[in-house]
Amino acid sequence: MSIQLAAALAMARRGFKVFPLRAWGKRPAINAFQHAATCDENTIRAWWNVEPRYNVGILTTGLVVVDIDVKNGKDGINAYITHGGHFDTFVVKTPTGGYHCYFNGPISKLAAGVFSGVDIRAYNGYVVGPGSIVDAKLSGEDNIKVTGEYVIDHDNGGNAEDLSWVPLSIESKLEKPGVRARIDFSVEIDTITAILNATEWLKAAEPAIEGMGGDNRTYETAAKLVRDFALSPETAFQLLWQNWNERCIPPWPEYQLWHKVENAVAYGKGPLGAARPEAYFSNVQLVTVPQLVPATQEQGILITDDPLNAMKIGDRPWLIERLMLKEDVTVLAGHGSAGKSIFTLTAICHFACGKNFDPYKLKDKRPLRFLIYNAEDGLEEQSRRMLAICYAFNLDYELVQSNIKILDKAKNELTLAKTISNTPIQNDDLITSIIKTALHKNVDVIVFDPLVNLHTCNENDNGQMRFVMSILNRIACETRTSVFITHHTTKGSTKESKGDPDTIRGASAIINSARISLMISSITDEDRTELNITEEDHNSYARIDDAKANMYMKTGKASMYIQWKSTKMLLTNDYVGVPSPFSYKDKTLKQRQDMATIIIDELLMMGKGSMTVTDAARVVARENNLYAKMSEPTLRRRIQTWFKTPVKVEGRAEHIVLKKEGELWVLQLG
Repeated sequence: MSIQLAAALAMARRGFKVFPLRAWGKRPAINAFQHAATCDENTIRAWWNVEPRYNVGILTTGLVVVDIDVKNGKDGINAYITHGGHFDTFVVKTPTGGYHCYFNGPISKLAAGVFSGVDIRAYNGYVVGPGSIVDAKLSGEDNIKVTGEYVIDHDNGGNAEDLSWVPLSIESKLEKPGVRARIDFSVEIDTITAILNATEWLKAAEPAIEGMGGDNRTYETAAKLVRDFALSPETAFQLLWQNWNERCIPPWPEYQLWHKVENAVAYGKGPLGAARPEAYFSNVQLVTVPQLVPATQEQGILITDDPLNAMKIGDRPWLIERLMLKEDVTVLAGHGSAGKSIFTLTAICHFACGKNFDPYKLKDKRPLRFLIYNAEDGLEEQSRRMLAICYAFNLDYELVQSNIKILDKAKNELTLAKTISNTPIQNDDLITSIIKTALHKNVDVIVFDPLVNLHTCNENDNGQMRFVMSILNRIACETRTSVFITHHTTKGSTKESKGDPDTIRGASAIINSARISLMISSITDEDRTELNITEEDHNSYARIDDAKANMYMKTGKASMYIQWKSTKMLLTNDYVGVPSPFSYKDKTLKQRQDMATIIIDELLMMGKGSMTVTDAARVVARENNLYAKMSEPTLRRRIQTWFKTPVKVEGRAEHIVLKKEGELWVLQLG
């Protein structure tokens, strides 16, 4: 999903009617946007499916948007504030440093130059919406061209119905729009057919040229629109600005063109609509009203696309490599006491400080922001755990606090879906609230822990769980975040093959609907032997495995090992178990050095320079209880594997080298 589409959907859900602007531009990409603008998601997705780079237009009918300009020496900000303006509403900052302040207010017409650098966008007008990316040309002395994005600068509620009322100083300047009643020939103002045919006529209309009657040409052109095509002055202005003005020499400044349209309304002669376009303009080829939603099929043929040009294929949108992707869902599964929540919190605290967590690397090397809902632990317990994690890893707790927002279970019950007569129903208001909260808090990742508390659907029903997972995918897409959920494995699955997705509880749709799935479980007996961990310490270790990895290759080995360590809180007498990455490589190196020390000491004591691998195995088993429990063939293989390269013991001059003498493998003192 493109940035622009995500922004268009977000604005539509706030109650603003949107429509597409040209890719990277400010002009409408469709005709009759006054009729086409919508909050319907299917229509919006269909538009952006045609061109993902379309910018976002916001219809300002029903709104009062104050357009503050600072280009070309204008000081719109100062003029706006001086005349009682404020920014306590929904505000969008433009790439050139200006602002669009969205207000509720009386139905009003466009007003250009209310104050110096301050215009009003209202009835049948539009502004460029947040998320749009444009080439902005600053036509000052340096004629600088800047590429920039329209961004939300202040979000005071942000819904169309919740906007602040327009400041009184601005309201006093507003006038009612030029909408007139139906008269002569039952012609209505601003019908879609009239707008479309006026658009076609303008494409062939002569432009205004300075010194060649350009002033009168502009008046006549505007008069034909407002009288003969029966358009309101606001719509006439938009059509002139969009389809005609840029061909004029020179183009009219916006406020001057608007005044020309106002003059045409005031002084134009002839009854409104007396000349229908199909009768009056013999050279006009009338156009039929097109569907406002681009068709996805034509005569039964599906629309096809070529693979993208190689230069247009970007990097995958990783937030955290191998763990979290933007606009996708990750599942971490494990049995009831596996440590899913504390492992998740430990990783999150690292990422919130801009730090990696063992194999999981931050893509942009910046602190991430999180929104967490834990249905099992309250605010205080989660805070206690986070503080313990910061103690254990020397992390900045204040930075963690600033980048993590918690939806406390005591204040929020997030049941996203339930079933009625075995039919899944989604909680639209709650889903919208989550999306708004995530956008308002500007989070990168949303964590739901655990999945079972998000719904009352049948966990074993593929259709119902696909429905639940589609809600989470929608939240991820519309907030452009990564959604991370925890889930349970089946009972008795701890001894199953590690990373086996079939051990994850419930319908297969849970895992199939996620892009990445991990599993946390206790270490195996083979792990314990390999890592030289005693049987008594077995439960102090766990492993993380890939259960599903669409974006990278599964290796069949653990992604990481962790060791549970008890951390004492400095301010209380509490202890918190915190998972610490456990390096197999470091552990193996120590084990190799410990084994080499045993063999070196034995050789020096015996006054020999070498011994067979079989003899070495017996010596090691005698001196180390863990190796004594291994079978001799297993221990011999271990020694041959570990001493393929020379092993030097730290702090000692001697080292051990594996060599073959005839049919025997021997360890030689070096």
